[in-house]
Amino acid sequence: MKRKQKGLKAKESNWSNDQDSCLIENNSMTIEQVMLFLPFSGNEIKARKQFLGLYKRHSQMKSI
Repeated sequence: MKRKQKGLKAKESNWSNDQDSCLIENNSMTIEQVMLFLPFSGNEIKARKQFLGLYKRHSQMKSI
């Protein structure tokens, strides 16, 4: 039996690819540190990290 794929909800984002890659590369930094070089609020950064799956990835890397 085949599983149905989750429908991805594509939201319009004001994040560029460069900003996303910067957030991914600096995933180990705190939100306050990231806010110094990205023009977004703490809540926007948290939401983007959630959208990119960085919280889940971080917890998976800790278990290794």
